[in-house]
Amino acid sequence: SYQFVHSGWFHFVGNMIFLIIFGSALERQIGGLGFLVTFLLAGTFSAGAFAMMTGVTSSPLVGASGSISGIMALYCLLNWRKPERYFYWLFLPFRGFMGFVFLPAWVGLALWSINDLAGYLGTLPELGGVAHTAHLGGEFAGLLTAGILFFMRKYRPVYEPHATAVRGSPPMGVLIPFLPRKQLRQSA
Repeated sequence: SYQFVHSGWFHFVGNMIFLIIFGSALERQIGGLGFLVTFLLAGTFSAGAFAMMTGVTSSPLVGASGSISGIMALYCLLNWRKPERYFYWLFLPFRGFMGFVFLPAWVGLALWSINDLAGYLGTLPELGGVAHTAHLGGEFAGLLTAGILFFMRKYRPVYEPHATAVRGSPPMGVLIPFLPRKQLRQSA
C-alpha cells in the first residue's frame, strides 16, 4: 500500500506527471490489465529492493516512484530503438541552449538508471530523501517483465480464437504486443 501514499502534493504531482507520460504510452502497447500487473509487480519489487538494500532506516518508503520506474523501464525496453523526443536545457539564457532532440528510448533508461545507481552509491542512508534502491528495484521489475514478454513471443504460440468467438474480436495474443497476430481462417 506504500505506493498509493505520498509525502506531499509536490511528491504526488511529480509522480503523476511521469505516470501519465510513460503509463499512457505503455498501456496502449500492453493493455490495461498488463499495465496494472506491471505496476503492482514493480511496486512489490521496489519494496523488496528497498528492504534488502537499505537496511534499517528511519525514513519511510512512500510514493509510486518505484512502480513508475518499472513502467518506464518496460516502456524503454519495448521501444528500444524508437526515437523519442527529449527536452534539454543548458541553463543559459541564449538561443540554442534549450530545445528538443530525438534519441533512442534506451537513452532515457540509461540516464535514469545511472542517476539511481549514483544516488544509491553516493547518498548516506541516514539522510533519507529519495529511495534510489526502490527505483532500482522497479527498474529490475521492468527488465524482468520485458524478458518474460520476449520469451512468450519466441516460445509460446498464440492460439486462434474458438469457432464461436465473435468475428473481428482480437485474439488473446493481441493483448501482449510481442506475440504474433494470427488471422482468422475463413471457412468456405
